[in-house]
Order: sequence, then C-alpha cells, then structure tokens
Amino acid sequence: MIAWDKGRIVACTVAGVSLVVHFFMSSNIESVVSHAFFLLLPLSVIFWPEYCDRVFRLSSEGRAHSMAEATPGVMLQLVGWILLIVICSIPLLGAAML
Repeated sequence: MIAWDKGRIVACTVAGVSLVVHFFMSSNIESVVSHAFFLLLPLSVIFWPEYCDRVFRLSSEGRAHSMAEATPGVMLQLVGWILLIVICSIPLLGAAML
C-alpha cells in the first residue's frame, strides 16, 4: 500500500496537470501517452527512492556497482523532482518555440 504524503500527492498533481496541458496544446493522444511514459521514471524515483537505489546499484548477479553506502532517499527524491519538472516543461518549451 502506498503511503500518500504531501510530496507524492503534489508530484501526481504536477504530472496530471502536465498531461492535461500537453493534450490541450497538441490535441495528439499519442504524444500525450508518450509524455506519460516519460513521467513514470521521475514518479517512481519520488515514490520509492530506496528501491530505486537498490535496483540501480546492484548488478544482475546481486553485486553492488559501488562500495559506497546507499544514497539517502532525500537526495534521490530531489533528483526525481528535478527530472519531473524538466520533463513537465518540455511541452511548454516546445510550444513556446513554435
């Protein structure tokens, strides 16, 4: 079960608003679906930072790629937010250049 805190609710709201704005600006459902798939990566990092750290640090044999300690969840969530904002701004920047 997902624990819905303020950060996760805001992240889903930002992603949803981005998809709606993208649809109204482009009127192309294929483009919106593609945009939605790109939003899955930052949303997954925001929702499950510890799991993402473990998945990206371990090889297929279960060995760690680095000997350093695990990355703090707050840092991974910060990177997820940066990616979310950048990906959400792509449709707006594309429309501004037209």
